[in-house]
Amino acid sequence: MFINKSNKYKFKGQFMLFNTWFKYILYLPQIGQNNKKDYLKYSNEIISYFGDRYINGKRCLNIDPDYIQQFMYNTDAYVIVYREDHPDDIASCTIQLDNPCIVNAPESDYQVYIYDLCRVKPNKVNKLNYKSPVYGLFYFIENLAYQNLSKTHIYLMVDTTVESTKNTLVNIYKNYGFILNDSDCIPISKRIILYKQISKSVIFHSSLSLFYLLKLQK
Repeated sequence: MFINKSNKYKFKGQFMLFNTWFKYILYLPQIGQNNKKDYLKYSNEIISYFGDRYINGKRCLNIDPDYIQQFMYNTDAYVIVYREDHPDDIASCTIQLDNPCIVNAPESDYQVYIYDLCRVKPNKVNKLNYKSPVYGLFYFIENLAYQNLSKTHIYLMVDTTVESTKNTLVNIYKNYGFILNDSDCIPISKRIILYKQISKSVIFHSSLSLFYLLKLQK
């Protein structure tokens, strides 16, 4: 699980990828645990955004404010990444240190898992060489996993209901470097696990110096 050794719970910044500026917002776990004012402020921000993501008039992944409120008090961290030139094109997710494939797994076996990935975008973004903020989101998490936690892979949990949907999703995430986890692990019905090896070539130096604040609990 993540722990927060700082006195801060929200970080904002930017980074360059594909000659494009991306901006990020990161909410650390255990938000405002020692400060009621911070707790109310940041929990309301998380519930308001992550519980109100819409795609084509429908809630993304059927996640509503009640769902977010139910689960936000555990060890999830929340990430939002968007393009500076298109601030309405937004990718977001929750991240956990977890290993759902092993019951009572030791912390040394925990991996960085991405849950509830959603992209909210405007109707017209089809430009030549236009890069989705999903690229930026994965890049951000790769850096967090490698620099801060010394991990070599990141994992993605994806909802799926039928075989054809599964194949479509697997092919989509191949474009981001993910492959299907072909182990026998099926931790949750109607979900699949994909993983991506972190390439050191994509790791940037000190642009995200906040990473030292997130440490694997000992």
